[in-house]
Amino acid sequence: MVRKIARRSRSYPKIDVHTHVALPEVLALASKVKIRGKEPGKQHWVPSSSRQEHGRQSSTASATLTKPKPRLKDMDRMGVDMQVISMNLPTPSYWTDGATGQQIARQCNDSIA
Repeated sequence: MVRKIARRSRSYPKIDVHTHVALPEVLALASKVKIRGKEPGKQHWVPSSSRQEHGRQSSTASATLTKPKPRLKDMDRMGVDMQVISMNLPTPSYWTDGATGQQIARQCNDSIA
């Protein structure tokens, strides 16, 4: 989404250079991927306390990760003029087969563009 930047009173823009975006289409594809292997570290390499906190944060941050309007509202509230966004790729995606990985990558690129 492109928007005209209405500069604040300062002479330089305020740019958030580290922010993520989540794409529902990519999340749906990644949810079908299973982490492979049973060795230690393959299934539960993220501590349960971290998984719980991630779940709590996901429920409150979901709208700003997936929808432009709430994100723009937050940016305006914080005085941010623009953001450099990157994909928040779900971890199971790293275990995908080649064809599904290519589908996920294509969906990421096409959706963000």
